[in-house]
Amino acid sequence: MSVQAAPIATTSTARRALGRLAWTLVPAAPFVIVTLIWIMATEILSPSKETLPPVTDVLASIKELALSGQLATNVVASLYRLLLGSILGIVTGLIGGVIVGLTVSWPSHLIPLWSFSTRFPASSGCR
Repeated sequence: MSVQAAPIATTSTARRALGRLAWTLVPAAPFVIVTLIWIMATEILSPSKETLPPVTDVLASIKELALSGQLATNVVASLYRLLLGSILGIVTGLIGGVIVGLTVSWPSHLIPLWSFSTRFPASSGCR
């Protein structure tokens, strides 16, 4: 008399492990899809290297920049600019919002601008 509960438990465990692996890989799917489209576009359309360089050329450039140290320098500089721009935008937005909120006459001056901007559909990009 043999019990077959062990194979079912093993299958269940394997299925759970496969499910965890699949959900770990799901965030990479958009990058893989875009890369495959990029590879197919360069092979099928054969655009100039200035318009759409092959993936291999881009990866070679990234490797070269990483080995020379320029990639890290440029990434840090870009992150600094991003942080600085975000801080400036947040600070000026808060200051402007507080000033408009505390001043009673500002809303009456902004009504014509608001009325004008609401005439455009949201899809026009003017809002």
